[in-house]
Amino acid sequence: DDEEPELLETPDDEYGIGNDDMEQSTMRLLRGNQKDENEAPGATETKTQEQTRRKLGNSVPTAPIGDFATLACNVDLASASCGTNLFSTLVAAAVGNVVTVPCGACYTYDLPEGDHTIGGLDVVGKLYVPPNHVSALYTPFVFVQGEFEMSDTNPLSIDNESMKIVLTGDADVAFSPADSNANVAGTPFNAGTKPFLVAGGKLNIRGWDGGSGPDDV
Repeated sequence: DDEEPELLETPDDEYGIGNDDMEQSTMRLLRGNQKDENEAPGATETKTQEQTRRKLGNSVPTAPIGDFATLACNVDLASASCGTNLFSTLVAAAVGNVVTVPCGACYTYDLPEGDHTIGGLDVVGKLYVPPNHVSALYTPFVFVQGEFEMSDTNPLSIDNESMKIVLTGDADVAFSPADSNANVAGTPFNAGTKPFLVAGGKLNIRGWDGGSGPDDV
């Protein structure tokens, strides 16, 4: 005897189904429970296992992430002098690895015109780029836990490109907060690829899209 088809009541968003497609998806679910004489043995079981895996994959909760506050070590950052601390010294010391601007200190970006590649940029203190400074920084990520400031006072024009940050690579990057934010719930976490992440910090940028790609700031 033929079995009665079973209607599976599935929430709209469980399989990415919208309301407009609900009637069609219900029909597909009905047909999926009917036996097909031409169907290979075990095919129904395989479909069921695949649907179960898909359901489990969509039911994994995202870990909650707490709130980030201004770092305690940056309490006097507003009065910190930037002139004597040069970003190029941090780049040289990193030797191709992640460049970290230390907490509580301000560094001036002084890399000259041209392309410069680093292993990542973590601004825990403050990084100051002088107005209209011309340079291109290639990095797989930018984390701003302190303050990042740069600006351009020239008229907006393709001929007036100044500071450019290009995010590179296709590998996931993990973020671990510093100092007083070290125990924020949900950290460390995967920030994905090419992240430009501000966590408890401040971004003060007057910039524009240079037109050469979506990863330009």
